Amino acid sequence: MNFEKFDSKEHSVNQVAGIIYDIDHWTFDSLYKNKESAVKDISRDLLNHDHDDLYVILCKGEIIGIIVLWINKKPSFIQYLKEFTSFKLLAIDILDYFVISDVNEDEIYIAELGISSKCRGKGIGSKVISKVIEKASEDNFKKVKLDADFRNTGAKRLYEKLGFKVFNKKEIFKRGMYNLEYDL
Repeated sequence: MNFEKFDSKEHSVNQVAGIIYDIDHWTFDSLYKNKESAVKDISRDLLNHDHDDLYVILCKGEIIGIIVLWINKKPSFIQYLKEFTSFKLLAIDILDYFVISDVNEDEIYIAELGISSKCRGKGIGSKVISKVIEKASEDNFKKVKLDADFRNTGAKRLYEKLGFKVFNKKEIFKRGMYNLEYDL
């Protein structure tokens, strides 16, 4: 298993968009009439903007997941406004901005982690998180942070099993996250 920076010319945009949809399908479903229209908007966004923080997770050359990593800071609110391609995606970004963890110096934040549906339940998510923790430790970071949607109790349970601790809870307009951290 390895990570590669997402490249819309090399990697399947629709497959990556589908995984992104699956990560937060509850929110996408509240704004889009169906999965196809959400994936179409996400795909357009992937094609129209640089996503320097988006990596595909590969196994034997096949995309099995995605991860978005922010190092030392989360994007500014203004950056969200500059990069929007759809009002619906912008609405999701704005909601996310107010419920996700703040990211400080010497911290890595796993902004998104998604494993393709055919690969779930095989421990891949745990392995990916363990790799991020290992690399963060090697590079002398102090914390790894991530969030779990209030509705995703399975993810929260997994993160706590891996050693993450809830340090905050944020909610806006019925959208909420547990903010979790792993001290290195």
